[in-house]
This record gives sequence, structure tokens and C-alpha cells, in this order.
Amino acid sequence: MNDIIIPSTAKQIQTQKILHEYRDRMLGENLKTAVATIDPDVLQLEIAKFVNKDCRMILQGLSIREETMFALPCILDSNPILLGYYRLLMGISEKQFYTSSTGLSIFKSMEHDGKITPNSRQELNNLCYAINSAMENLLRNFNRSTLNQDLSTLPLMTLGVYADGVWRNIIGTQAALHVFGTIKQIVKLSCTDIITDEDKCLKFKNGAGAVYRVITSSDPDISIFLEEPSEEKILCIEIKGGQDVANVHNRAGEAEKAHLKASQAGWREKWTVIYLVGLQNKQADKLLTESPSTDVWFDINEVCTQSGKTYELFKRALTVKFGIEIE
Repeated sequence: MNDIIIPSTAKQIQTQKILHEYRDRMLGENLKTAVATIDPDVLQLEIAKFVNKDCRMILQGLSIREETMFALPCILDSNPILLGYYRLLMGISEKQFYTSSTGLSIFKSMEHDGKITPNSRQELNNLCYAINSAMENLLRNFNRSTLNQDLSTLPLMTLGVYADGVWRNIIGTQAALHVFGTIKQIVKLSCTDIITDEDKCLKFKNGAGAVYRVITSSDPDISIFLEEPSEEKILCIEIKGGQDVANVHNRAGEAEKAHLKASQAGWREKWTVIYLVGLQNKQADKLLTESPSTDVWFDINEVCTQSGKTYELFKRALTVKFGIEIE
């Protein structure tokens, strides 16, 4: 009988943390709590002003309160963070929502800090009209048979997409730190003079007196400079830590974009560390064509675990690049 192996559940742990954060701030009972503090006469006046009568009739027939779907100034004034609830209900990411082109960037402090600035307060009515125009379109196109339940679930669906993006960033950051650790290990195996040894920076001098600096950040993920005898950008490394085969070609495309930018910035050589070894031959061959700017490819798992064929190539290439020998 073959061993049964369940993939890692670490992503779901991170997703729950995000769910708790958003539930505490803008989901769950937050809308009801805000409504409970508002004068009912003011609430009804604003509903009549900001929600079309046709929409009110539809919601009335479904026993759904108007503010569950439509934004009102009195609600956003009571709890500005609830702007995030309406954003999630519309299915729009923060990156798309709060931009100068949408005119919504002035409202970002409402969701993030719970603060209404003087400029955003002046535009609060216009904000509600704009949101409610989008909500009216949704209401007319939604399947209404389960709308009561869906209004609670749809923000969570949007949040799930956001959580997936957060997880990808975490994977990328961890992968970069692992590769950086491998580079450190290779350097320390040689008789080099370590000048700086920090979490995200390694600086050392080889036997010939050349000084190198290796840093991990982003864009590029790892940068390697020659500092002495002259300052040069000698190598940048783009790292893609994702393990799902379905998206490996997208990751290669992202690496290509980063390398094209690096070429414009003056980097002499560009490497990509990505999931390779588990791919079938045709997939791997296609992958290598999707980032023509990549000079050398390495497998992420082999480099991180410091074992395997591409790790040995990685180690050998670095020793040549650094002018060091491993004893």
C-alpha cells in the first residue's frame, strides 16, 4: 500500500488569522453594532435618499435590510472601517479600489485607520452614491433565491482571494530567505573573511581582496554586488517558491518581467530559482522558453535543501562568481 501524504495545511492557518482580523474589524456583527447607535429617523431618511425605491422594494420582498447592501453616510460616519465591508461585498481588492484613477484613494484611511479626513468627509455623500450605483447593478443581476445568505458569504469569497495573495507573498519571502541561507552556507564553507553577517545582508572578502555584498529584499529578490575594487551589479536572483504545477508558467512569466526590469537597471547576470525537478520534460522545456532573460535556472527545493544536481550547479557557479574555493 502506498503512503498517503496530505499536503501542508499551513496556508489555512494563515487564512484563519486573516479571517479573524477582518471579522473583528468589519465583518460579522460590526454592521449591526453600528446601526444600533444611529437614530432610526436619520437612518430611514438616508435610506430614502441614497437607495432607489425599486431596490428598496426588492430587498423588502426578501426581508433584507437596506444597509446590508447599500452604503449610507450615517453608517460610515459611525464606523468608517465598514467601507471595507462594502468593498468586499462588491468583490473589489484594495489595490483596485483605492487608486487615484478611481478617485477613491482619499477614503483609504477610513478602512485602514477608522478615520474620516476633512477631504473624505466632503465627498462622503458622493462615495455612497457611487457605491450604491454599483450595488444596484449587483442586486439586479444577482440570483435572489439565496441572496440573504449570499450577502454574508460574498465578502468572505473576496477575502479568500486576498488571503491567497498574502500566502503567495509569504511563500516568496520564506523562499528568498532559504536561498539566501544557502548562499551564506556556501560562502562560509570557504576560507573567506566575513565582514557582515546579518539576517538579510552578507558581506565578505575573498582571498584576492575583492569585497562582495549579498542582500535579500525584493525586486530583485537577491542582489549580489561587487563593492571592491569597484562597485558593480554582478548578479540578481529571482526566486519563485510556489509548488503548484498549474501556475509554474505564470511564475516564469513574472520572473521574466523582473529580469527585464533588472536588465534596464544594469544587472549583468540574472538567475531564476523556481520549481523545476517535479515537472515533466515537456513542461520544463516550455518553462525555459518563458523567461529568455534568465541566464541560469535552478530548482527551488534542491537549492533550499542544499542537495541535488541543480544545487551542485548553483554552488559551483557561485564559487566561480565569488572567486572562492570550498574546502
